[in-house]
Order: sequence, then structure tokens, then C-alpha cells
Amino acid sequence: MRQVTRKEFVKQIAGCALSALPLRTQASGAPPQANARPLMIPYPAKPWTQAKRIVGARPPVPLAGLQGKAPSFDRNPLYNDFCLTQSAAGRWHCIGILFEGSSKAQFRQDRLFHYVADSVEGPYHWAGYVDLGYGQGAGVWAPYIVRDGERTLMYYAHEGVRIAQAEDKELQKWHRIAASQELVATEEGARDPLVIKDERTGLYLLYYVCALQKGDDWDLIVRVKTSTDLLSWSEPRTVLHAPPGYGSAESVFVLQENGHYYMWISASRDYGVLSLYISQDPFNFGDATANRIEEQLGHAAEIVQANGRYWMACVAIASVRGLDSANDHDMPVAQHDIEGVWLQPLEWRPATQAMQAKVVRATQ
Repeated sequence: MRQVTRKEFVKQIAGCALSALPLRTQASGAPPQANARPLMIPYPAKPWTQAKRIVGARPPVPLAGLQGKAPSFDRNPLYNDFCLTQSAAGRWHCIGILFEGSSKAQFRQDRLFHYVADSVEGPYHWAGYVDLGYGQGAGVWAPYIVRDGERTLMYYAHEGVRIAQAEDKELQKWHRIAASQELVATEEGARDPLVIKDERTGLYLLYYVCALQKGDDWDLIVRVKTSTDLLSWSEPRTVLHAPPGYGSAESVFVLQENGHYYMWISASRDYGVLSLYISQDPFNFGDATANRIEEQLGHAAEIVQANGRYWMACVAIASVRGLDSANDHDMPVAQHDIEGVWLQPLEWRPATQAMQAKVVRATQ
């Protein structure tokens, strides 16, 4: 099987993102509705250079060594999209993309890294690979893990979005589920899955990113499917298009809080920035430009709740804007100077009136 890199994917889907087509109409400038509590905006509490690294040990790369230069293979292993989860046994697991090899011939991205800790803050220790048996030429990306009763399922990207199931409580052994249910999203470039259980309806919601070809252009979008059992999924609905200038939407994460759905979207071209959207409707996040609440620093955000508060983790972060990855010397991954997985608390601050006006309202 031919090796697939993120660079190759970005080349395939290069194009301009179109404005979102809401599934339920809402004027972006409509006044906010009254809520039981004021709208709060979550923020990383500090610059990522001051956060706590939980995976990886290499010192930050000087920015002068990155701008306009190739990130060479001597930077491997490199870590990318990941998930944080607490197993049924109570331990915290950090599992994600691992780029290995010191040359193109040795390069591989088919085995996920796996670190474990007794606390969300660590220390984390190497627990081996999560290897689903695809082999060196394959790409296995962006896992997200859901625990449902006795089952622990992992959604991940490999030529679409697929499902694997853990065989033990320590998440050491996994198997791909039956072929009839394994593949749950098949659009071009479908990847970066995220699953939540909707507190309002009880449905599971699977968010992911993909590309749809429209003439000579690509429509770069976030989609959602619904399920009652985590295995059988509905037809997809488009909920958002790629933020302007992002290349494509990546690494979607959705958090439910106080009747709102908070969505973070990463850029494929610039690993220094996230776009935040807020909606009262999990099937519509509005227009990618008009309804963007703000941009925050980070890449591939993962948010968990532990020790009475929310924590945000990011990986492969650029400490400044503008380290462009959309170039021919980007190998094996985008330019960034903060390597590994980093963790810090989220802070909540009151929204401004301008922010409240951009929230997508639910319609009856």
C-alpha cells in the first residue's frame, strides 16, 4: 500500500472553502437569547510554551531553524493528532499519530503512540504501540476513544473513518471490528473523528472533517452523523466549512457546556491557530467567517474534565502564527516549534456582546 502523507492530502484538496450552508437558518447578527447563566468563553490559561508537556522530550526547535526550511527527518519521532481518555481501570491514556523513520524509505505512520498515567497531569509512561495491522505503507491517524458500558471503541482515520474495539481495560490490545460496521465515513479525506453523547437527545454525534469535490474546487467541511449504538450511523450533515485561510478544516473538537456546543477547528496550513465556534444547535455552526467567535493559539485541541475542571491539550504547536506548512518542502509534517503533547487548564471568561452576537441560535 502506498504511503500517504498529510502533505499529499493537502495537495489533493487544495481549494477555497465556501461559506457554510446552515441546516437551520439564523442571522449571525441576531441578538442573544436569555440563558440561565451568562455565556462564558474557554481559553487556554497560558502560552503553550509555559504549559506542561506530557508526551515527548525533545527541546523546542528555534524558530529561525524552521522558517522557510524543511523539517528534516532527524526530528522524528514526531507526534500529531491524539486523544486523551480515562480507561475503565481508572488510568489516563494518551494515544495518537506517531511519525517514525529517519528517511523516506524508513518513514511510517501506521502505529499509534500510547502513553499512560495515573493522573491527567502525568507523569506519562510509554505503553507501547497501538498497532491495528495495516503495515508500514499505511497511514493511521487521529484516534478518538469512547467508553460505553463494557465497550471501549476507538474511531480513527485510515482511508475513511473506521472503528476498532479494545480487548482489555488497559487498552493494550485492539481489534478492528467486523467489516460490515468498521467503515463509518467514506468521503474524500474523511478523518479526525470526534464522538460525543448529546445531552439533549441521548444520540451519539460523530463529527469529522472531509472534502467534497465541486467542479474544479474542493468543498472543505465539517460533518456530523448520529447513532443510537455507536456502530450504525446516519447519513452525514454538513455543519461548518473550513475557516478562511486555513487550507482545510482539521482536528475538530466539540464540547457541551451550559446548553451550548463549543467547536474548535485547526488549520492544515498554520499549526499556530484554532478557530472557535459556538452554537445552540449541534447540527449547525453557522458561517465560517461571520460566526467565528475568535481565534485561539494551539493545534489539534483535545479537552477533558478531571480534578473538578476542564483541561486542554494540544500537539505539534507553532508558537507564532505564519509557519506555513503548505509548501513543497513540508516533510513529514507541518512546521512547528513546540513538539509533543502539552496540557494546561482552561479558563472561562464572560463573552463580549460581539461574541454573543455570533453564537448560532437554536430554532424551534
